[in-house]
Amino acid sequence: MESGGKQAKEHLARAKAYFQRHDVMRALEAVVNALQVMQKGISGPDKMAADAALREMIGLLNRTEEISTRFPKGVPFKPGIERQLYTLFNQVLQSIRMAQEHESYTQTLERKQKLDRVLNYGCKLLEAGKVQDAEGAFQEAIECYVDEHSMFRMMGEACLAVKQPRMAAKYLKQAVKVDKDKERSGRLLVRALEESGNIPAARKLEAELKLS
Repeated sequence: MESGGKQAKEHLARAKAYFQRHDVMRALEAVVNALQVMQKGISGPDKMAADAALREMIGLLNRTEEISTRFPKGVPFKPGIERQLYTLFNQVLQSIRMAQEHESYTQTLERKQKLDRVLNYGCKLLEAGKVQDAEGAFQEAIECYVDEHSMFRMMGEACLAVKQPRMAAKYLKQAVKVDKDKERSGRLLVRALEESGNIPAARKLEAELKLS
């Protein structure tokens, strides 16, 4: 059975390797794992080495923005306070994770809001007869696209509504690939091809998608 000291040393060795690769989060996670072992108390020849490795890692982490912004004077270390250090670093780790999750949520919300904004703007430009400007707005919406699959169908419908079937076909071809309602997108694409005068392609698509 592995000693606690050996486990702690292995965690701290990983922490240093992560730190050297500029992966502060994983380094911090490894330090927390080491402290989880060390707070239970370790003894034997590995204890001194584990203490030295922990002291070094805390010194390195104190230089990082993640720690220095929270503890400007740094986190002190001395043997015997492993339990307090475990609590402290675990709280820091959870705080960073929550901040990252919030940032990710905020970024996603901003992206979706921008997509809706430029998509609606593109539709209004189409209604105003500004086709080229509408294409630019739709391209900006596509750059925001991640999993909003119905977007391409909406673009195609907007183009068909203002008698721009060739432009509609461009977006509806993508809609057929990604939209959950493939039949609806397919029928719209058939219509766009027919209105563009490309009857053979319309009939071929009907056969492929079994729409007739």
